[in-house]
Amino acid sequence: VNHHHSLSQTPNARLQWHVPVMNQTLLHRRQQHHHAELFQQTAKKVAETHGKSLMMDLVALREIGEDEEITIDYGKEWTEAWKKHSRRWNMKDSSDYISAEDFQKSNTESFVRTFEEQKIHPYPNNLELFCFYQLHDEDEKYDEDE
Repeated sequence: VNHHHSLSQTPNARLQWHVPVMNQTLLHRRQQHHHAELFQQTAKKVAETHGKSLMMDLVALREIGEDEEITIDYGKEWTEAWKKHSRRWNMKDSSDYISAEDFQKSNTESFVRTFEEQKIHPYPNNLELFCFYQLHDEDEKYDEDE
């Protein structure tokens, strides 16, 4: 979900506190995910509460196309803060600034560097690279005779 920032279009979704779509009294209280009574408690009390949560619903405001990005309005305060930040920020303040797109284009040979390689040729300060790997047992087909 991204911030809606186009002046020519309107957001296609919104966030709201969860609204149950079925009769939740049919479920045992611990099986219900949204516990509105938490709104009446302090943040500390909510953090100490186990087995209860608050939920938000992402609601489509109109038909959303298959490849269309979901956008919401973050509100006037956020928009004004972003405009202020954009006016003050200058990417040229960093001598090694490079956009993620330009970095990717210029590093086709060795995108992921070892710790030793990073000592000699570190990544730009404005970029963070992460590697996530998950092995799924069902994806692995082992032939025990090999």
